[in-house]
Amino acid sequence: MAGRSTTSPLILWWSCLLVLLATSVHAEFTFPEGCVRSQFADVPAKDRCACAQATRAVWLDYLTFHYCSMADYQWASISLLSFMLCVMFYIVADTTDRFTVPAVTFITHSTKIEPAVAGATLLAFANGMPDLISCVASFSGRSKHMGFGVGGLLGSGLVISCFTLGYLAYLSNGFPVQKRPLMRDAVFYLIALAGLVGVCTVGYVTVTMSLMALCLYAMYTISIIWMKLAQEDNIAIPQETPQEPGTPPLSPEPELEPSLEDGNAKTASPKTVDVEPKDMQEVPLVLVKPSGQYVEVALDSPFEKALDIDTPTTEISESSLVERDDESLSSSEVNSLMPSRTFGEYMDSMTGWNNSSFFGKFATVILFPLLWARQVTVPSLNDNLLVHRGDVVSWAFWIPPFLVGVCTQFTIPSWPLLALTASASILGAVYSYLYVNRSWYFRCTVISLVTSSMWVFVVGHEIVAALHVVGVSLGISGSTLGILVLAWGNSIGDFVGNAALARQGHAQMATAACLAGPIFNTLVGGGFSLLLGCSQSVEHVVPLGSTSDKTTLRSGFLVLSLCLLSLVVLCCQYTLHVSLTKWFGLFLMVLYSVFCVTTIVEETMS
Repeated sequence: MAGRSTTSPLILWWSCLLVLLATSVHAEFTFPEGCVRSQFADVPAKDRCACAQATRAVWLDYLTFHYCSMADYQWASISLLSFMLCVMFYIVADTTDRFTVPAVTFITHSTKIEPAVAGATLLAFANGMPDLISCVASFSGRSKHMGFGVGGLLGSGLVISCFTLGYLAYLSNGFPVQKRPLMRDAVFYLIALAGLVGVCTVGYVTVTMSLMALCLYAMYTISIIWMKLAQEDNIAIPQETPQEPGTPPLSPEPELEPSLEDGNAKTASPKTVDVEPKDMQEVPLVLVKPSGQYVEVALDSPFEKALDIDTPTTEISESSLVERDDESLSSSEVNSLMPSRTFGEYMDSMTGWNNSSFFGKFATVILFPLLWARQVTVPSLNDNLLVHRGDVVSWAFWIPPFLVGVCTQFTIPSWPLLALTASASILGAVYSYLYVNRSWYFRCTVISLVTSSMWVFVVGHEIVAALHVVGVSLGISGSTLGILVLAWGNSIGDFVGNAALARQGHAQMATAACLAGPIFNTLVGGGFSLLLGCSQSVEHVVPLGSTSDKTTLRSGFLVLSLCLLSLVVLCCQYTLHVSLTKWFGLFLMVLYSVFCVTTIVEETMS
């Protein structure tokens, strides 16, 4: 039974991964041919507009806009693209904070999966979508940007494993994490990094190399399951080996839940305490989760205030949430569970208008079409653990067109595909209206995780395209653009999401995602995209980069290797838990900052 609780989320995760890979094959994002610095910079100024139009692949093409529509006002174009980048970064950060992180947290509590396992699987998968699609675009598109792709992989690893991990340790003033998962992730990432170094040294990739990367990630997933099952066996079979004084016990102590009054104090789990009905009425509903656990919130978290407010006006007992969970309810029963909302309340739930500042309301007005599109395609979570019938119907109707739009790059589909999409939307809306029930909340949470990640991936693609134009216009090389600019464009969701998890007290999950995310990007993103590139090549070989780009890559490999080796050395100093101190986090951030300054100086001098 213990093994089932561990493998079920992993099966769900691998199923989502296969769906994503299939989507990536059909949604092959391309860069226009000849528009990297090494080719486009050599095109005469009078021919650049024709070159951009001749290689245009999508209807919203930033190169055509910059060199044709704004040919006489290119600095104004750069300013406008920079403003658009700020807006897209905000959308990515807000989507991650409002949808992706709550969905991962709820799934973790509902399935009772370990935080380290959730961070290494669910969160890594959700955050790795932008990197995966960027790798597919860089390696297997019509124009293959090898330095751009390798630099993006390496840069994302530096941002997440070096800077983000250091920022989490510094932000939380240090925290302990489990030694074995941290050591496992650091070692696997070192192996993946060594393979990437070897591939860049050889200068080409074959089908065998790509399959080896995918097999290595499969071994990583198996090691996660094996370590989890071994830990459960150690808990089930008490160790009778005598312990020396001062030595921690071999078997871990039963997990105790932290109380909200004292974040460091341990109290008995709510499942083992008999609570009188009179006392249950005094517990706010917002603190009750299906797993019977309290929400773990840091004292300085912005969620602390939200959890400390009065009980919601419409109270629902805990028993009413679980009984008849699988039964279909009538329309009146479902609508009585969720209070009806006015149009103003619906708009506030979508935009947060009532609590926004003047600039926030101004941004809401500007971004309203995007916010509405996100509202009807990404299921939102609520404290009552209930779903509203109208919301479910709108999600069921609009999510199929959104998925088709992602697969077709939001171009006009063929008539058969359009008819199939319309039929799926209508049938989904009717089915959800007739058969909605309480058990749908978990399904909506899983869909929220997938669709919010797709939003991040779509906006991340636009960020990559805009950054590519800015980089070409400013004369930045492909490797530097990938290792610095593209890395932050793809990793902004990881940074915001992991920081939000750390603020809520889920430091173990955030730390696991800081290492498991780059492992997923390097092995699955790089391996799968290179496999596509090999399949499209006549020689079944993909060449990598140029010798002029390898100086920046060597510096990145050196800094990232130093970061991972520091983690391994730190793990060797502890027995069960590793203390990531504030000063170690500061060391990682300084290490990344030195690398960025060195890279920029080198690019300027060259």
